[in-house]
Amino acid sequence: MRGQLNNERRNVRGVAIDSLVEIGSPKAIEWLQERRAKESIPRSVQAIDQAIERLRTKQQDVVQMRKELEEMRK
Repeated sequence: MRGQLNNERRNVRGVAIDSLVEIGSPKAIEWLQERRAKESIPRSVQAIDQAIERLRTKQQDVVQMRKELEEMRK
C-alpha cells in the first residue's frame, strides 16, 4: 500500500490513502507525511491532511478503549 502513495495516477494515490486509513496502521501517518511533503496538488494535500487527522483520531480511540478495558479488568 505504501508504494501506491507514489503512483503517478492521482486516483490510485487517493485509494491508497483511504485504504491506509481503513487499515489504521500507526506507520501510515509517517508514510502520509512523507507523501505530503512531495505532493503539489492542493486537493491531494487536503486529502492527506484529512487522512492523517482520521488516523490520529483512531489512535486516540484505541488508547481510550485500552484504558477502559484495563479498568474493567480491575
